[in-house]
Amino acid sequence: MPALVAGVARRVALLPHGNIVSMSLQDGNTVQEQGFSGTGQLLDTWTYDLTKTAPTFTSVERAWPCELFVDAARSYTYWNQWLVVMDEIMGPIAAHELSGTVVQLARSPYTAELQLAVATQTGLQVWEPENSAKRKPTPEIATNCAANMDLRFVARSTWP
Repeated sequence: MPALVAGVARRVALLPHGNIVSMSLQDGNTVQEQGFSGTGQLLDTWTYDLTKTAPTFTSVERAWPCELFVDAARSYTYWNQWLVVMDEIMGPIAAHELSGTVVQLARSPYTAELQLAVATQTGLQVWEPENSAKRKPTPEIATNCAANMDLRFVARSTWP
């Protein structure tokens, strides 16, 4: 199972064609991405330096797996206060630093375009990374919600 390889917590996503992709932070700024077949055979490994996209990026890997979403050859995840977009061919293409540590991401299953709710220790934000007018997360839309919840996200049709 690729979720734990050599004791490192990983983010894991099942791809539509049955393969699996996993990511983990190897040190403060290097991400390792691995592709596996549906039967668990290692297909490929890529390593990316996130400081090439965000020069001030530094983080640590949590001791448990975190959310990883894959949509149209791009992966979306987070490390501490950083939201990260990885492209299948180009590697890291965006990193957004937030004011609080990200606790959870939730994807809307009801929208054609990718919409993500971002729960931080300081509130809730919405992120539409593929919408050219709204690539960065919105300002916090709620600051009085608990971050230690099972986050579900329907959608939001109008943005602040």
